[in-house]
Amino acid sequence: MLSNNPLIPPSMYQKKHKKITAPTGNILLILILSIAILSACNKNDDENTPTPSPVNDLEVVNEYTLSNQDMQAYFEALDNDPDAYDYMDFYEELSGLSDTMMQQHTFSKVTYASTDNEGNPVTLSGLLIYPSGGIKETTPLISQNHGTELEKKYAPSQFVPGQSDISNFSEVIIAWGISALNNWVVIMPDYQGMGDDVDEVHPYCIKEQLAASAADMVEAAQKTILKSFNPSWKGNTYIMGYSEGGYVTMAALQELEKRKVKLHGALCMEGPYDLSGAMLDIMLRDSAFPVPYFLPFMLVAYHTLYPASFKYDEMLVSPYNTEIPKYTTGFYSTD
Repeated sequence: MLSNNPLIPPSMYQKKHKKITAPTGNILLILILSIAILSACNKNDDENTPTPSPVNDLEVVNEYTLSNQDMQAYFEALDNDPDAYDYMDFYEELSGLSDTMMQQHTFSKVTYASTDNEGNPVTLSGLLIYPSGGIKETTPLISQNHGTELEKKYAPSQFVPGQSDISNFSEVIIAWGISALNNWVVIMPDYQGMGDDVDEVHPYCIKEQLAASAADMVEAAQKTILKSFNPSWKGNTYIMGYSEGGYVTMAALQELEKRKVKLHGALCMEGPYDLSGAMLDIMLRDSAFPVPYFLPFMLVAYHTLYPASFKYDEMLVSPYNTEIPKYTTGFYSTD
């Protein structure tokens, strides 16, 4: 049952478990981290390099259909900050469209085949948003990669209309708006260690793993559109992302190029691309850092993938060498 939320009208319905088938001090610390980051970034660790998964269909777990009015209500409920998230501009553009210019849109929590932190097969979760009226021959596919999120439960696929606190899913609402304004298909991968993948550490800023999760969902979405929605589909494919999503987008761009998957554009926004250069100076400077979980989150990921190079007792003094691994598991808030 959906909660009795005034933002959710009777027009919404939910389906479950349907497979789509055919229709984020000191000199010694700086030195240690510099050597470790450079070493891990430059080494060729075949043991942890994923191999591409067989391309399978996206499989729907939950599905919701929302109207244009539903979306406008969500945008009205978002906190607007013109210096950060200018949602009202987006909302005004949406509200200026007539109902005939916009369709209802379907939200689908989906799963797909990918690889885990060790390069083994794993089922990952993500979100698919598309026009309920159908996908046309030239409808573009947009892969929107989400920014840093510490809690697994706030990955895109975990959004449930009428039940979720939308302040924790602003990128999902933006993806919805992007889809609705243009009647495009938008996908959002959760990544390894996020969403339904509760048993893994999120490989924050680990290129190969994140690239695989995003690229695998792109290929699965392309196959699903052709098989289940429109066998004549030949729409352009784009990838985009902000913050960690910018990092993932750049990594996925290279991975998709390796796989000979044709892309028509990539938008990499504000990502931590140069970890051993620009980001190293930012993270280790002797002043307060506005996002203090960035470095701990990254150290835990690199310890997980490269334990010999990134040892907690060598990187962190007590009590942080035990506290940081404990609180970056994906089940604690940024506070």
